[in-house]
Amino acid sequence: AILVATCAVAGAPDARSADARLLAGLRGRAMYDLAEHYCDAQLAREDLDPLRRAELTIELARTLAEHAAGDETDARNRLWQRAFETTEQFAREYPDNPRLPLVRFQGALTLLAHGELARQEGQLTAAGETRFDEARTQLRAAIDQLQKLADDLELLRREQSLHPKDDPRQLSAHELATLIKRIEYELARARRNQAESYPAGSADRVNSLTEAVRLLTPLVRLDATDPICWP
Repeated sequence: AILVATCAVAGAPDARSADARLLAGLRGRAMYDLAEHYCDAQLAREDLDPLRRAELTIELARTLAEHAAGDETDARNRLWQRAFETTEQFAREYPDNPRLPLVRFQGALTLLAHGELARQEGQLTAAGETRFDEARTQLRAAIDQLQKLADDLELLRREQSLHPKDDPRQLSAHELATLIKRIEYELARARRNQAESYPAGSADRVNSLTEAVRLLTPLVRLDATDPICWP
C-alpha cells in the first residue's frame, strides 16, 4: 500500500475541515470519481475563499494520486499527470495565495508517491527495469521540487523574521519551521527510494543512501515532543 500524505502542517485528524473529512471518507470507500467531481465543482466557484481553494486543490491532487496508485488500467498515467498538473496550475494562477507552499508540497509528494510505487513494482514484477527507470524519473523530479521548495521557505522564514506580517492567513513561523522539517524527511524518503531503484552495491545506490542518512541525521536529534519525530 502507498499513502499520499496530506499537507496540513498542524492539527489532529479531528481538526480537519468539513471538506477534508468528506473527501477522506469518499477516498476511504474508493469513491474517487465522486470526490474528484466535488472538488472540481467547488473549485469552479469564482467566490471561493483563497484558503479553501488551496485546501481543495490539495485534496483534489491527493484524490487523483490515490486513485492512480490503486488503478491498473491505461488511465493510471493520466491520473498521475493530472494530480501533479492540478498543483502546477494553482501555482501559475494563484502565485500570491498564502497557502501556496502547501500546494507546492503536495505536488512534490505526488511525484514522490508515483516514484515510490514504481520502485516497489520494479522489485515485484517482471518489467523491473522499465519500472525502475520510471521510478528514477519521478523521484528525481520530486527531489528537485522538494529542494526548491525548502530553499524558498528558508528565504521566506528569514524575510518574515526581519519583517513580520500580521496576517493570520500566512503560514506562521512555527508552521514554516515544521514544514521545512517535513520536507527534509520527505527528501530523505525520496533518496532512499532512489537508492533502492539502483543495483545493490552500485555507486548510485551508495550515494543516494548516504544523502538520505545526511538528511535524517538532524531529524533524529529532535526533541521527542516535536511533531516530526514520530514519522
